[in-house]
Amino acid sequence: LEAMGLPFTGSGAAAIALTADKRLCNDVLAAHGLPIPLPYPRGGPRYIVKSRFEDASIGIDDTNVVDARAVPEAVARLRGRLGGEVVVETYIEG
Repeated sequence: LEAMGLPFTGSGAAAIALTADKRLCNDVLAAHGLPIPLPYPRGGPRYIVKSRFEDASIGIDDTNVVDARAVPEAVARLRGRLGGEVVVETYIEG
């Protein structure tokens, strides 16, 4: 719709493409001076393990928030469920 010049609601294609990749999105945010969660193992004490490319909380439940020693198991579990790349970053309550 955007390329055709038709009106629509929601984000444009560039915003959707950027935010679909969590790692790339964090890199862009950081490059513009915005705070981002620290990646494992630099943050802590708790981390969230999530798919790099899924959206709408796909694959996310209570077992994705873990302490540092449980990260490897959580990564293996998520890869087993969804496959693909995984992002591990400091969990921010809220």
